Amino acid sequence: MNEVAEEVKSRNFSSIEKLRKFGRVFLGGTEICSQEAAYTNSGIPLSRCSRGSIFINTGPPSERVVIVKSAKQLQEMSPDSTDVTVKGLLDHYSQRPLE
Repeated sequence: MNEVAEEVKSRNFSSIEKLRKFGRVFLGGTEICSQEAAYTNSGIPLSRCSRGSIFINTGPPSERVVIVKSAKQLQEMSPDSTDVTVKGLLDHYSQRPLE
């Protein structure tokens, strides 16, 4: 694919010729269906998802990575405060009422 990309950049091909060159290499290099090749060549995503996801670090508390508050927030805090990290989902969950 890299060789074809360099060749296409160095010469003056029409859009159709470029697509044909990439299509030939793409179809000849791996075994995929023609629909997948067409989707990939045209930039259409092959899959979609209606739900987002977030990462929740559930490792041991001593090994969790935390985010430090911004410099502005730290300056606004009292010098004696030890609350220098941003609260995350696990902090919120662990501080919930028992009932």
